[in-house]
Amino acid sequence: MAGQPRVAGLAGILLTGGASRRMGTDKATMVIEGETCARRVGRLLARVVSVALEVGPGHSGLPVVVEPRPGNGPLVALAAAADELGRTGHHGPALVLACDLPLLSEGLLRLLATWPGDGTVIPVVAGRAQSLCARLSSTALADAPVVAETGRCSLAALLERHPVTWLGKDAWGQVATEATFADVDTPDDLIRLGLAIPERPISRLGGGSPRSGVTAVRVTALRGDRHLELPDQVVTEEPMEIRVAGPGQPGLPVTTTMRTPGHDFELAVGFLVSEGIVGAGREVLGVDYCNDLEDPAQRFNVVTVRLTRAVDNSAVRRNFSITASCGICGTATLEQLMVRCPPLATEADTGVPASVLLGLPDSLREAQRLFSRTGGLHAAGLFTRDGSLLSVREDVGRHNALDKLVGQAVLAGELPLSERVLALSGRVSFELVQKAAVAGIPVLVAVSAPSSLAVATAERLAVTLVGFARGDRANIYSHPTRVALDC
Repeated sequence: MAGQPRVAGLAGILLTGGASRRMGTDKATMVIEGETCARRVGRLLARVVSVALEVGPGHSGLPVVVEPRPGNGPLVALAAAADELGRTGHHGPALVLACDLPLLSEGLLRLLATWPGDGTVIPVVAGRAQSLCARLSSTALADAPVVAETGRCSLAALLERHPVTWLGKDAWGQVATEATFADVDTPDDLIRLGLAIPERPISRLGGGSPRSGVTAVRVTALRGDRHLELPDQVVTEEPMEIRVAGPGQPGLPVTTTMRTPGHDFELAVGFLVSEGIVGAGREVLGVDYCNDLEDPAQRFNVVTVRLTRAVDNSAVRRNFSITASCGICGTATLEQLMVRCPPLATEADTGVPASVLLGLPDSLREAQRLFSRTGGLHAAGLFTRDGSLLSVREDVGRHNALDKLVGQAVLAGELPLSERVLALSGRVSFELVQKAAVAGIPVLVAVSAPSSLAVATAERLAVTLVGFARGDRANIYSHPTRVALDC
C-alpha cells in the first residue's frame, strides 16, 4: 500500500500508557521482529491519518500528550487527546489504537479510515468489540472529556452515548484476519502468536539470540585501503524439530528444519499442511513447545502439533533432510507430490489488475522488518486482490517463510485462500507453487525467476505464476486470464 495518501481531516490517537502488569514488561517498548510495538503501530497510523499523536510516555516517535492520570483507563487518555486535538484546531473523527497490536495492518486502518460517513466504526471479532482498534466520530471524540469528568473510565461509558456502526467479518475480512486484531497481554500471548521465544539458554546447535530474529556480531569492514571494526547484525538461524501427535499418541518426529526463530507454531502447521500430513480443515487441536526433553535448552526448538485424529505413521515415514532451503528432500517423485493437490478452480476468477501485481514486490519489501536490518531473509506476503497487505512472514528459508504464512491461515481457519495473492521475495521452485496451490492461493508473484518445473507445476495446478516482477515489468508464465491487463 506504499504511496497511498493520508486521509484528510482524520486524526490518529495511539494509547501507550497501560500498566502491562501481566506481561511483566512495558508492552509499548517490547521489541518484536526488530521494532517496538509502539513504534510499529505509530508508524502505520502516521501513514494513514493527517495528524497523529501518542497519549503516554513517548515511546512511538509521535507527538506526545502527557496522560493526566496514568492508570485510570483508556477514556481518561482519550479525553486528553481530544483536548489537545481541539486546541490545535482538529474537530473531525479519529482512529483510536492500543499499542499492543503487533499484527495490525495498514489495510485495516485504511478500511476504518475510509468507511462511508464520519461516524463511529468498530470491528467485531469472534463476538468481541475492538474498541481500541476503531474510528470515533467527531461528536464522540468531543464528548470524551465530558464523560471522563463524571469519573467513568471505560470506553463503554462513552460509546453508549453515540451511534456505532459494528463491522463484522464480512466487512473487514477482505483486508484482515482475526490475528490482525490480536492484542498481547501476557508472554503466553506472544508464544501463541509465534511472535517471541521466552528467555532460555542459547541452544548449543542454534547459537543465536533466544528472543530475536537477528544476532549481533562484530565484523572487519574493508573500506578501500583501510579496514574498520564495526558492529553488525546477521539473521538468527536455529534448528526446529516438528512433531505430530494424535489423541493419546506420543509426538512423532517428522522433520528438522533450520529456521529463523519466530512464528514457530505457524511454521510447524504450515509445513504439515503443505506436505499433506495434516488436512487443511479443523484437524489441528493445538500446538505446543516440548516440555519433556532431556536437555531443557532445546525446549523451544521442538514443536508438537496435536491433532483431533490419530496419526498414521506411514504418512510421515519419509526421511526428511535437515535444511532451510529444500522443501522436498526425501520425496520420491513429482507424481507423489502432485497427487495431494488437485488443480485450482478457474471458472469464477476475477482478474487482478496488472498494476496491482507490479506493485506487490515493493510493498513486500517495505514490510520486511528483519531484512532491513540484516539483508539476509526471504519473505512471503499475503495480499488482497486490490494490493492490501494482510500478512508477511520472514525466514532464512524460502519454504519456511511460506509455511509460516500458510500456518497462520490454518490456525485462523481461513483456508482456502482463494481470494488472496501471494508475493515471494526470491526465485520460485515448484515446491513453492505446490504449497500455494495446497493453500488455495490462485496467483503467485515473485521478484525473480521460476524454474522450468515451477512453470509446469503452475500450469498443471492452475496457478497463475508471475515472475521477474520488478518496476513496471513482469512475465506471466501460466494462466494469464486471472490478470486484468490494465497496462
